[in-house]
Amino acid sequence: MQVTFKKIGHSLLAALMLMSFLLPLLSAGKTVHAATTTVDFTLHKIEQTSDEQIQNTGHDLGLTGRKPVQGAQFKIFNVTDAFYQLLENHDKTTAASMISQNLGQYVNLQDPGAAIVTTDADGLAAFKGLAAKTNGRHSVYAFHEAVTPQPYQKAADMIVSLPVRHDDGTDLTNIHLYPKDSLVTKNLTEINEQAVATKDLHDVAVGDVLTYQVQFQIPHDIGALADHSQDTFKYNQFKVLDYMTKEGLTFKALTAITVDGQDILKALTRKMVFMTSNDAAWQHTHNYPFGFELDFLGGVDPDAVRNLLTQYAGKRVTVAYTGIVNEKMVPDQKVGNTAEVSFDPDSKITVNGPEIQTGGIRFFKHEAGSSKSLANATFILQRMNANVREYAVLEGVNGMPGTYQPTKITWTTNQDAATKLKTSGAETANLTIQGLLPGRYTLVET
Repeated sequence: MQVTFKKIGHSLLAALMLMSFLLPLLSAGKTVHAATTTVDFTLHKIEQTSDEQIQNTGHDLGLTGRKPVQGAQFKIFNVTDAFYQLLENHDKTTAASMISQNLGQYVNLQDPGAAIVTTDADGLAAFKGLAAKTNGRHSVYAFHEAVTPQPYQKAADMIVSLPVRHDDGTDLTNIHLYPKDSLVTKNLTEINEQAVATKDLHDVAVGDVLTYQVQFQIPHDIGALADHSQDTFKYNQFKVLDYMTKEGLTFKALTAITVDGQDILKALTRKMVFMTSNDAAWQHTHNYPFGFELDFLGGVDPDAVRNLLTQYAGKRVTVAYTGIVNEKMVPDQKVGNTAEVSFDPDSKITVNGPEIQTGGIRFFKHEAGSSKSLANATFILQRMNANVREYAVLEGVNGMPGTYQPTKITWTTNQDAATKLKTSGAETANLTIQGLLPGRYTLVET
């Protein structure tokens, strides 16, 4: 048996579960042909970065231009008996949802005999020759994602009840499915409240305020119980960790947690644990100079948080925060940014955001006719901005002359307001200015 498969979000799953119940109704009044004895499934595993829902019809939708997801492993389970047992007290949609939300309650997910398939380079997986009926009843199958490649999130367990039919009443023998596969992303979206294009490296200046976004999907089964348990939840850890391994950024604020168009940050405040690199406790738990951690279920009221998140199960979340470029950023050194999203200790997704870098000036002033350093020479820094001459004002530089590590640089057309920069007696570069954007600058001796 061969398979290639992909999983879907909760709302798409609901549409898929209904599909096998609704499609046969379309053939009312038409002749229903004899059913086949086996059925194949072709799964199209493609990258999705939004709450997009692809309508499953069972047919090949011919979608192009999508990035295929290779390397995901899936298991298939026959859940026919469990499904029909649930039908004794529930409708079809509820029965399918109960199995999808708590598949581990109905099958052994670690069963070594379960068929395992891996998506190929085209993101395809094909389950072939599956029995259309089990013990005289239409078969019901569950697809479980066992291995998920980085940086994707594990998709929902999917339930498909046969038969799925053409409009003319004949059974589909090769059913095409388009399950959702959510990508964890990390982007720099604004510099000083101005939108920036998506790219791998951004030039910044000291004092710039950077806005980042981390996006991921709330697990579709965030409110489900653990396998074979009646009182323990499946998810008891749900964290977002964001950090830089090099100095250069100061955490400013967590600005929003948005899902389905709603900012739920206020509703989560004081219910979850939130720590940043500005807190004294940070260095006891994280060896990073910059970062923050959101622990959704580690606070005083995890049940309240779980209930809130359950309302948005399967939806995509955007966590937005700001940081300020500080004087510790080394010029011309690229500084990366990493985000980790974890749902219990055995499920961690790591994604790297774009890098940032700043520039600087190194200058040596010497005595006329000599290579000896000339100390206490005074300069101002000048640039041309759209044919306007501007002068640098450096903040936070009240220290020894020669090396200037400002906390912020602003520009003025008033030459008298410019910061006076003095050389030191150093025998190499005796005037250094950090935190500048790349560009053309002029040192004017006064």
